[in-house]
Amino acid sequence: MTERRLLKGLAKGNVKYYEKLVDTYSKYVTVVVQNVGRTLSTQDIEELVADVFIKIWNNRDKLDIREECLKGYLAVMARNITLNKLKTAGKIRQVELEENEVYGENDNSLESKILQSEMQQTVLELIEQLPDPDNEIFIRRYLYFESLNEISENMNIPLGTVGTKIARSKTKLKKGLLERGVCYE
Repeated sequence: MTERRLLKGLAKGNVKYYEKLVDTYSKYVTVVVQNVGRTLSTQDIEELVADVFIKIWNNRDKLDIREECLKGYLAVMARNITLNKLKTAGKIRQVELEENEVYGENDNSLESKILQSEMQQTVLELIEQLPDPDNEIFIRRYLYFESLNEISENMNIPLGTVGTKIARSKTKLKKGLLERGVCYE
């Protein structure tokens, strides 16, 4: 089943497509939650994974996901839900709290939410356009919060190469954002 068909079926409220989504992506979402919420219990991780899919089901009629970005969309959603859990549990680092304030996650206006959604979609598209293994390295670093050493070990790539690829990927993303007329700080 193609992701396009999966998303269309999901938008129509077809439970079979929802079950297929969960079957296909639950392991992936679990890995994201585990990497972001390293201090969480197994039960908490399972609950957060379920929360991701429940949120998708409850908002299925509002989803605007391009099929090539579904995996990235799930990763961002899993990351954000996990960070919110860590924040409420008091287990989140101060740096991450400040990052959320900078990006306006506390601003609940409709306009802000729409702009944030569009920005996430644009960034996910740009990440998907990065060549392999650059896109995987970038995702591991900024969505899974893996350290440079962990990425190096897990992907069997020299540490210096990992750092270089991240720096080059950031440059490409900044350039891509500018080309699309997106301003960033």
